[in-house]
Amino acid sequence: MVNNSLFKTIKESLLSGLCISIGGIVYLKSGSLFGTILFAFALATIICFRWPLFTGMAGFADLKGHARLFGVLVINLLGCLICSYMASSSEVVRDASEAIIRARVEAGALNDFMMSIFCGFIMTASVKFARQGKWLPLLLGIPTFIISGFPHCIADSFYIFSCRLEVLESFGISLIWYYLSIVAGNYVGCNLWRVGGESEPLAA
Repeated sequence: MVNNSLFKTIKESLLSGLCISIGGIVYLKSGSLFGTILFAFALATIICFRWPLFTGMAGFADLKGHARLFGVLVINLLGCLICSYMASSSEVVRDASEAIIRARVEAGALNDFMMSIFCGFIMTASVKFARQGKWLPLLLGIPTFIISGFPHCIADSFYIFSCRLEVLESFGISLIWYYLSIVAGNYVGCNLWRVGGESEPLAA
């Protein structure tokens, strides 16, 4: 039973990473407001199937759920890595990804941390209301964080994996600090609702 549950989590976490990557591809290839709206398809699919996604779970996990939460993060990243390999022939995806990651790294880890908090807050609100059958926050929230340039640690991992190796190497240790900062920022933002309090938070 434990092995079956673990396999199910791994499989579904991979699918979440693939979904986010698909959203990233359509956004990068369109480069338009329409693309940011279509990105919402990825999160809507994940919520409907109840697949594990780090930024969809971080705002609802209790202390016991954190080991699973960060395990899901790793598998989400693996899903993005697989999808980036599948999309590696697209110069549009590669060039756009490199421009995004370069801008993130140049902004600095502190700025990335602060900006990613907003993304985390939007993600938790989107998931919470979508699970209640209220989809407007998701349909508005996803374009909001993309247009505003708020980093999403799973989407950004797809952009990173889509970059040329020599470009990533040129960033040096700054690339690592940037990524750790947005994971932390997303996590903080996902949990901002706890400041206001809620009587019955959703389970992760």
